[in-house]
Amino acid sequence: MNKTPVRILCFFITLSILIFAIIKCDCKDSNAFGILLSFSLLGTIPVTFGFSEIIFDLKKFFFFLIIICIFSCQNEKIPISQASLNKGVVLEKDTNFFYFKMNDPALFLGTDFISAFQAYYRIGDYNSMMKFTHSETLKKHGYDNVKQFYKKMNFGYKIHLMSKNKENDTFLLNYETYSFATRRMKRFMVKIENDSCKILLPDTLSRF
Repeated sequence: MNKTPVRILCFFITLSILIFAIIKCDCKDSNAFGILLSFSLLGTIPVTFGFSEIIFDLKKFFFFLIIICIFSCQNEKIPISQASLNKGVVLEKDTNFFYFKMNDPALFLGTDFISAFQAYYRIGDYNSMMKFTHSETLKKHGYDNVKQFYKKMNFGYKIHLMSKNKENDTFLLNYETYSFATRRMKRFMVKIENDSCKILLPDTLSRF
């Protein structure tokens, strides 16, 4: 059986897909480009060199062709400037980027700021809690006193953000809390410092 027409047909099909991938998919992956080009030539090389005894399986050809096309049309990674990194946290999942703001207390790292702050408390990451404590609080109470307070306080109860208000440069976050089978409302104060949310502790730490 003369397989030359089949190989030529496969060559033009693959070449068409290759051109489509470059133009429509914005394919800039040199490895994928090389693989696609190699498979494009696969249909003509045996004919060119007279290797008529080579068995060409059309089903396998299209199977590998589909797989290669999937990997060749991945999204291009978006370059991220240092300024963007300073404004939020960028997480990479496969080839897509997710941008989480850090200067909005109601939408902080994919949740709200106080919930994120509480998560640090629950795992005992007091250094991160200090990192997100406003400089006014540290100056007023002292770094060591604040850190010791974080280690001893009870902040493991359930919280749920109910509302967010802003007075001048201070955010007032109202939470519904559930502790010892009792529901009540609690307010937290947050300020933006260095383009990130920072918590403000009250004058009397025990009232936090």
